[in-house]
Amino acid sequence: MRAMYSIGGVMGRNKYGLSPKEERFVNNVLSARFQTQIDAYWDAYGKGRVVGGDKRMQASRAASKVMAKPHVKQRFEYLRSMVDDALAEKAVVTIETITAELDENRVFAKTIEQAAAMNSATIAKAKLHGLMKDKVDLSSSDRSMSPAQMTDAVMDALRRKHEPDT
Repeated sequence: MRAMYSIGGVMGRNKYGLSPKEERFVNNVLSARFQTQIDAYWDAYGKGRVVGGDKRMQASRAASKVMAKPHVKQRFEYLRSMVDDALAEKAVVTIETITAELDENRVFAKTIEQAAAMNSATIAKAKLHGLMKDKVDLSSSDRSMSPAQMTDAVMDALRRKHEPDT
């Protein structure tokens, strides 16, 4: 049950000036549970409010009217900024944060005497900082297509294509 407040003598509004249905609508719009503003509106206000005609079109208009109310729009923008800030904090992954995690993993591995885990953390940190690169073998298993042979074959094909016939 939502708390009710009296703002400027209007009962049934929360401290942000929204009715319970408006607050639910704003939260629904920001929620991942609803794919459209119409679905968010129907959950907050019920489908029965729209009668006759194209119900989705009428619900869309009604949802737009609610969202256009200054106090609803202000609450929406405020909550959206809070969600954006929270997501931004979660998403901040940098070389420094990964390095710190690898350092923690190495320390933990040392405390439980796991040399392989310590080495893995050290290797991962070296790769992250570009100090260590994996070597890739581009040759075929029978060595018939090594990079040098492929380059020669490509160059021969280009010469044949671009050299005039003699």
